[in-house]
Amino acid sequence: MKISICVSTYRRPDGIRRLLHALDSLELPEPDARIEAVVVDNEPSTGVREICEGAASSIRWPVRYAAEPRRGISHARNKALELASDDSDWIAIIDDDEVPHREWLVELLRVQRETDADVVTGPAVPHFERGATDWIESGEFFAPQRHPDGSPIPYAFTHNVIFRASLRSDPRLVPAFAERYGLSGGEDQHFFERVKRAGYRLHWADAAEVTEWVPSERTNARWLVRRQFRIGNALARIQAELDPGLRFALRRALRAAKEILFALFSLPAARFRGMAEWVRAQQRAAFSLGVIWGLLGGTYEGYR
Repeated sequence: MKISICVSTYRRPDGIRRLLHALDSLELPEPDARIEAVVVDNEPSTGVREICEGAASSIRWPVRYAAEPRRGISHARNKALELASDDSDWIAIIDDDEVPHREWLVELLRVQRETDADVVTGPAVPHFERGATDWIESGEFFAPQRHPDGSPIPYAFTHNVIFRASLRSDPRLVPAFAERYGLSGGEDQHFFERVKRAGYRLHWADAAEVTEWVPSERTNARWLVRRQFRIGNALARIQAELDPGLRFALRRALRAAKEILFALFSLPAARFRGMAEWVRAQQRAAFSLGVIWGLLGGTYEGYR
């Protein structure tokens, strides 16, 4: 068995250093399993090449580095898939601000064997670099998703996933990550929605945890609300692309409009129930506004 662990990075040299060190400590899912790390740098002036070259001589696994000068996460992710070895059986993807637990691959592939899944994904547990305020903690804004271990799920994301390498050659899934989502986000949701519609099976591994480093600039109301607008916008664009039709768009827009009205009416009361409820009401409105903007053809490039 051979596993290619793919990482796309942008201006996070410390994250890459931390991640590669953690990969060296991974337990093997099989005694003869082979692992390689593939790092694609979307900002090649930050010293990531030197970090990868140093890691290649100090950790157990080969480390392959490449620069992708075209801005956008989709370009970087696609290049990583291209660079992964042709004889790989599995492709794992993890983000550059995360580290896997020692049993990460063991748990992902245990669930795969038990369910015969084509895609297995798991939770990302937050680690706040400088702590988090009480309302962030009580509001569970970064709480990891949880599902019964081994259960089928309708989605997956690239912060913690493994899938059959053969998906790369399915013409319905080429290119894997659409370039039009490169600066807006949603490229992974778009990919795995197509994977599901192509008949592949997605399952959840609840013990396959990774830890996500959350910087202080994300633990504020402005970032949380803007994130929901971006998610809603990307989701609407994906749905409009994969399920075209005026009837669907009108139904989705009507539902979003109702959500906006409900959120606006709830804002005054939410303000008195505490900061967490206040921000959550704003998030609901922002998400639905993003949906409407997406249905109208607008794109919010939050990563530009």
